[in-house]
Amino acid sequence: MHEADCTHSDAKRKFDILEFVLLPEWKIERFRYHLKCLSCGGVAFYRKQSIDGKDACFGSRYHATGCNAERSSRHFTIDVANSIEVDKAIKQTNEFILSFNDFEDEEKLSDEARVKKVISEKATTGTTTKTSSSSKKTTLSSLSLDRILSSLIRGKSLVESDVIIRIGDFPYKAKNLFVNFEDAHPENNAKDAKPKMYWGTISFANKEISWLNPQECKNMGIPITKFSEKLIKKYSINDRWDLHGAAIILFGKCYWNKDKDRKIIEVWDNDINKIYLSMATV
Repeated sequence: MHEADCTHSDAKRKFDILEFVLLPEWKIERFRYHLKCLSCGGVAFYRKQSIDGKDACFGSRYHATGCNAERSSRHFTIDVANSIEVDKAIKQTNEFILSFNDFEDEEKLSDEARVKKVISEKATTGTTTKTSSSSKKTTLSSLSLDRILSSLIRGKSLVESDVIIRIGDFPYKAKNLFVNFEDAHPENNAKDAKPKMYWGTISFANKEISWLNPQECKNMGIPITKFSEKLIKKYSINDRWDLHGAAIILFGKCYWNKDKDRKIIEVWDNDINKIYLSMATV
């Protein structure tokens, strides 16, 4: 996106990206939390020019369905295909196993190949058995983090569903499992925090790329120190600005810091397989 609306009280106006980058750094920092898509009003982000030559830009992962700006995004076809598959699956199936590994093989495919793969596959796979009490199937099918994230970004099918998502030996109702960063409720300490699937978008990472900070909640941080090097390598991150605007989902726990002024979302067991990023492309 080359343009975005700013809703900050000090600058309620439209910005062109070339104009925005010329603002003083303190104004950019203030205004970038208040950007919206010109076409649909979806929450937008600003990404600075990266050291490997990526241009500065605006973008959004929260476009309304049918938004022209969304259709121009390279995320569009993948997110639509994934979310359609998930929507069909939860209408046919009572239970899924959440897979933390399935998406790794799919990331090696091109966008075109992935879309063709999603369209050609059945909505559910694996062993199924009919139940006498329901027209749905009881299935051993799995859902991967990339498909779940696409579905969450594009609609409410999962967050309003009673379908069971099984993580290891523990079953969760989907509507109780998936929590946007904006709606996260922290416990007083890490020991009391229960696991959830948290999702949203990244506003920025610190200079050392040891903390991720969500766009949806300013007083929240995600510590990644224990696996930051692996994450940087896995997603080919050249600069901390590469992370700005990335969609993210993780299995973790939410609790207050010691001063009770910042929410911490910690990846469960600091396991890199329990976090997935969809890097921003515009």
